[in-house]
Amino acid sequence: MIKAKGCSVWLFVSAVFFLSGCATRHEVIDMDSRLRVMEEQRETRLRAESEVVARMGELEGRMEAQEQDLRSSFARMRSEMDHLRLAIQELQGSLEESTFRTRGVTEKRNLLAEELAFLKDSLMTLSGRMQHMADYVGFESSGEELERKKVVNEEKKVDIPDLSPDLDALYKEAKQAFDNGLFEKARDGFHEILVHFPDSNLADNAQFWIGDIYYREKWYEKAILEYQKVIDNYPKGNKVASALLKQGFAFEKLGQKANARLILEELLRKYPGSSESLIAQRKLRQL
Repeated sequence: MIKAKGCSVWLFVSAVFFLSGCATRHEVIDMDSRLRVMEEQRETRLRAESEVVARMGELEGRMEAQEQDLRSSFARMRSEMDHLRLAIQELQGSLEESTFRTRGVTEKRNLLAEELAFLKDSLMTLSGRMQHMADYVGFESSGEELERKKVVNEEKKVDIPDLSPDLDALYKEAKQAFDNGLFEKARDGFHEILVHFPDSNLADNAQFWIGDIYYREKWYEKAILEYQKVIDNYPKGNKVASALLKQGFAFEKLGQKANARLILEELLRKYPGSSESLIAQRKLRQL
């Protein structure tokens, strides 16, 4: 459009000079040179404009690519933030669960400490009463009597025969009494095993049955303490899983479902696939 306009101006000026009859040949040549210079300047401007347009297009392309990269980076960052939020939520849940478990263990420990203190007080009271009765009737305490017999035997140089009971026979008799519901006799028999054979392969069984006797007598607090002795004193024995299971049952009987759930879950973690774990799973669904 600019080129057409330039040609029209040139024709118009030429026509004016021609019609007026005043234009010389030199002036026409000069005018033509000026027009050519203007045309070259116009073409130079057009080329410059083209280059500017090309550069603008290139810049727009780069900006679009950068914008696309920024959008992709933003999407990745947003995805990473979502993953971080989920991870934080999971950690928070684990922390709350750990706090709950710690609280349950603390409550259990405090309960056991209270029960142990109560049992110690009861034992001291009972011992005091027995001593009072012994003094009243004129009996010697068992410790003094044993010491006196020891001194007499040493003085007389008498050999005391070995009267240690037989382990298998003692265990069999105590277990038979347990099965027949003679709990006092069974408890005495199992206690005798723990006294004379504390390191035998039947010691953990004897300790477990003592806990079971208290459980059947519905003295659940005492049963929990006796089961704990199995766990603490015989960690490699074959009655630890059963002791954990019965502890969970005892806590459930006391109405402490949270502690029961913690004990049964501990059983599932430590002894997966055992017969006790299957019973624990069924019990947990009921709590």
